[in-house]
Amino acid sequence: MSKPVRSTALTGRIAGASARHPWRVVALWVGIVALALTTLITVGDRFTTNEEFRVDLESRVADGLITERLNGGQEAPLQERVIVSATDLSVDDPAFQAVVHDVATALSADGDVASVVTYYDSGEDGMVSFDRHRTVVLATLAGDPNEPTMHAQSVLATIADLREPAPGFEVMTLGEASVLNTMATTAKEGMARGETIGIAVALIVLALAFGALVAAGLPIVLGIVSLLVSIGIAAAASHLFGLNTAVVQMIGMIGLAVGIDYTLFIVSRYREERERGLTTIEAITRAGETASKAVLFSGLTVVVSLLGMLIVPWNLMTSVLGAITVVLVSVVMTLTLLPAVLGLLGDRINRGALPFIGYHRAIADGDRKS
Repeated sequence: MSKPVRSTALTGRIAGASARHPWRVVALWVGIVALALTTLITVGDRFTTNEEFRVDLESRVADGLITERLNGGQEAPLQERVIVSATDLSVDDPAFQAVVHDVATALSADGDVASVVTYYDSGEDGMVSFDRHRTVVLATLAGDPNEPTMHAQSVLATIADLREPAPGFEVMTLGEASVLNTMATTAKEGMARGETIGIAVALIVLALAFGALVAAGLPIVLGIVSLLVSIGIAAAASHLFGLNTAVVQMIGMIGLAVGIDYTLFIVSRYREERERGLTTIEAITRAGETASKAVLFSGLTVVVSLLGMLIVPWNLMTSVLGAITVVLVSVVMTLTLLPAVLGLLGDRINRGALPFIGYHRAIADGDRKS
């Protein structure tokens, strides 16, 4: 019988303590996740789609001069160009005019619309197409011009309800708010679809690597935990700092990668130590003082390298803070929560063995039990 493992490394001591008091650690992380979800539900976020450089580029100077000399020192208001088109009728037809009137009335009733102008109000031919089957309804939006999507959600919803106001008619819109909203929505849907596919592929690869479903699912679960916590932190921080919406995309892109990678590394080392005959606690401690130490320095290296990107004077680079947050959360999670879960699972980590490639522990008959 070998001597008990007594770790002198900080990461080993943290792993051993977490494994000896697993329910306390798990309860702490459950509270952290609950707090993150509560923040997302109750407080929400204030991510911005606004992009700007923090230095006086020539384009910024020119934009400032336009605002000062042509717009009376105020930012030009946001406008949505709502296009009403008909298959057969022209703008001169009373039925066409009635449809435009209904669209303008619906827009005017929206509290986020400051004013509405139609061709029938102005008489400007520039608001009518050459074939006279289309016209523009100009809706000026209220709210901060620097936050196009934040104050335009209800307006875009109103326009969406007017897609087909009458048989033979179609309503479309074009403006900064609608374009940015479409880009943000498409990015979120794409990220969600990509992450779903990525998780499925990662689960298959992990199952083949570990040969057991429980071991394969653990990195996925802990990776999702790190995402939830990081997004909650970013949402809270968005109320204090002008974080770009790309922060969430950066968290999703980096979070699963590092979360799965770090967990995979430590679980593999834990299983190796169990094969050598160490008890569960000893194997977790040994993995903590070796693999966890590597994870700690790897994570810190990633954080330091990402900090260099903040030198670029572009507020879009604040999205790097999302990557830094999720890396730090993943490191802390693998140093504490992972050892606690391994302490609870023990050799049950090898359950769900796959046929033909299932994991088989190569341990001598004198293997000590946990």
